[in-house]
Amino acid sequence: MKKVLEIFLLLGMCACLLISGFLVLQDHRSLREREEKAAEERDRERALLAAKAGEGQEQDADVKAEAPAEDEDVSKDPVCKLVLAGISFPDEPGAEAAEFFAERLSDLSGGSLSADTYMGYELGSGAQILSMTKDGTIEACLVPAGELAEYDPRYAVPGMPFAFADSAEAYAFVDGPFKEWVGDGRLEEKGISAIDAWDGGFRHLTNSQKPIEHPEDLEGLRIRTGFDFQLEALFTALGAEPKQIVFSELLAGLQLKAVDGQENLLSLMTTNMMWEHDQKYLTLTGHQWNCFFLVVNREFLDKLTPAQKEVLVAASAEARDHMREAVKEREQGDLAILKENGMEITETIDLKEFRRAVRPAWDALREYLKGETDLAPFNELIRKAAG
Repeated sequence: MKKVLEIFLLLGMCACLLISGFLVLQDHRSLREREEKAAEERDRERALLAAKAGEGQEQDADVKAEAPAEDEDVSKDPVCKLVLAGISFPDEPGAEAAEFFAERLSDLSGGSLSADTYMGYELGSGAQILSMTKDGTIEACLVPAGELAEYDPRYAVPGMPFAFADSAEAYAFVDGPFKEWVGDGRLEEKGISAIDAWDGGFRHLTNSQKPIEHPEDLEGLRIRTGFDFQLEALFTALGAEPKQIVFSELLAGLQLKAVDGQENLLSLMTTNMMWEHDQKYLTLTGHQWNCFFLVVNREFLDKLTPAQKEVLVAASAEARDHMREAVKEREQGDLAILKENGMEITETIDLKEFRRAVRPAWDALREYLKGETDLAPFNELIRKAAG
């Protein structure tokens, strides 16, 4: 009996040691995670500080940059540097357009304006860099229109499901009635100014089960979406089961068959090789247009001379057009890659058929805008889309 008690006592001591070791390990892991997070924050702060420090140190070199003859007066203005952050990855049109904007900004100003670009989530998510721009931590950002809806709900309208048949329709809307509609200074009151609508491309649909040709083909399919109420309303209206999953977990979700399909830009489908994740079928639905806006801190903008403001707007317009062309070229190239890798592609759908099916999603957007007193541009967009 005594030996049995000794054995139980020894086992109890071992169990205590194992539990203690486990707790120590968990504490160590938690500490390591906190340290890694803190290191990321420090790296981000260092990047910003480096950009800010360079503003004064490079002043002489900036002033010496040769400017076009017509802009010689601008080159004599005070030297200003801005930090432009974005979420587009280096090989995407958004990052290329940001670099193009920085080059043209310097050229057109004769060196009195310059920009350092930080793309690919280097300074944070879309919401984070927009908040940093608003607070003046950075001077500018390139973000999807949906992020701006947090400050002005009308910016959700360009993302209305199946609103545009093609990019020409989208450009006509944002460059015309939409720009006039949101030009009442509401964003400026909140510390930011949206300079121009650039581009991002249309979102399309892949899945592992079957070709999607009609709305009823989506019935019961589990489709991964981002955290966008319009996408959730869209796929619910089509009879699918939308699953909101962060993009970083998308591939794991596909491999584990937690979802049957996903919707995204063609560029992200190629870079993430969707054909290797059981995504056999691609339908060019174009169900939502991704519109990116160049947003600038209002105080920074107000400190610029009138000539510098004109240069900034001109550089943005050139970068906007550059990005729009780059998006078209990239989409054609991506489509070719997806075909080469064996994906079965449905290239055309009956747009009217899908638009009839997603009217509940349009109602969700109307509800989102219920505080607005002027809905004329939105109503006109609905009227045209409804045919």
